[in-house]
Amino acid sequence: MTNRFTDYILSIDSQKRKEKILQLSAIPSISMSLDDIHLLRELVLFESNSILDNHGQIFNVKSGKSDWKNQKLGLCYNNAAQKMSKGFEYVEGYCVRKKDGLKFGHAWNVDKHGTHLDFSLPNSEEYDYFGMVIPSKLVYAVGFRNSGVWYSALPFIDEIELTSIASEA
Repeated sequence: MTNRFTDYILSIDSQKRKEKILQLSAIPSISMSLDDIHLLRELVLFESNSILDNHGQIFNVKSGKSDWKNQKLGLCYNNAAQKMSKGFEYVEGYCVRKKDGLKFGHAWNVDKHGTHLDFSLPNSEEYDYFGMVIPSKLVYAVGFRNSGVWYSALPFIDEIELTSIASEA
């Protein structure tokens, strides 16, 4: 991570970064400044990287069937969480756009057959995916712990919860 947010992100501790993630993710995306959008993305990546370094894996992801014009861009975490009620598992990590290396936090789903599906990005073949499956009960627990702010779950999963995920895999 080397960008204009690096010094700020490194200057605050993990708890302050998580508080900032919650603060920014509670703002409707249409009301956010571009700086806030980019800061939120960088904070999520920074807080998720150590978890993914230890527990993440590469996934082959296909575009899920979706009415793309009704999908809300920038709301992948919400889109993926909503699919849990339809029997899909939740996966969180990041994507890297193949054409330019742009890396961003992202969430997608996996069906009962183990097929990973992205209902938020229409051209999944344009990205490399890296992440981890997070059990639905844990996604819900994180959301409730965060006072109903539904955004990225990874930064808010603790070591005990990570250990239980690893033992279930």
